[in-house]
Amino acid sequence: MSTPNMGLPEMPQNSMQPSVPYNAAMQRIDALTQLVPLDKDLTTPPVTVAGDAGKTWIVGPAATGAWAGKDGQIAICTGATLWDFVPPKNGWKAFVIDEGADYRYNGTAWAIVP
Repeated sequence: MSTPNMGLPEMPQNSMQPSVPYNAAMQRIDALTQLVPLDKDLTTPPVTVAGDAGKTWIVGPAATGAWAGKDGQIAICTGATLWDFVPPKNGWKAFVIDEGADYRYNGTAWAIVP
C-alpha cells in the first residue's frame, strides 16, 4: 500500500526490513517537497552516477529506455541509472532549472505559470 497523494510506500505490519519502505518514502519526500527538476523535455534518461541520487526530471513526451511509458511523470534518480517515478497530481508545482521557469501540473500536462 502507499499514501494517496505522494505514493509513499507504507510500512507493512510485522515487516522484517522496515528500512526498505521507510528509505523509499524518505527519498520521495526529499525530492518532491520542493520540486526542482533539472529538465522537463528529455525523452532519454540521462546517464547518472550514485552522486546524482535525489535529482529530478520531468519525463518528456514519447520517452524511451528506462523512462518509456512514464511521459509527464517525475523521475527521481535513486542511484546510478536507478529511477523512481511519481505521477504528478493536479496542482503540483515545479521550478524547472534549465528553463528558469515555474510550471504547474493541470491534471493532464505541465503548463508554464505566466
